[in-house]
Amino acid sequence: MPEETIGSKEAVEYLGIEKKEFDNYFKFSKEIKGVKENGRFKFKKSDLEDWKKLKEERTVVLSLSEYEKCFEFAIKMAYASKQSRGKE
Repeated sequence: MPEETIGSKEAVEYLGIEKKEFDNYFKFSKEIKGVKENGRFKFKKSDLEDWKKLKEERTVVLSLSEYEKCFEFAIKMAYASKQSRGKE
């Protein structure tokens, strides 16, 4: 028996994310898998649950102070090193 599928609106609610975020993961990065049925995309709950677990495992939560340190480091890395323009 095939697994029950849900539409994109229900998938957004199931995952607890914004529609735009869902579209980015589905349409652009193709991290969320969908199957086209009768001209509309449908999603397996098991696939959504797998994606949700992976997202939780990959997410790093930073405090504002930690974020500021990371941002400062990134800026220093981007601008402190000698920029090469194809020449050495």
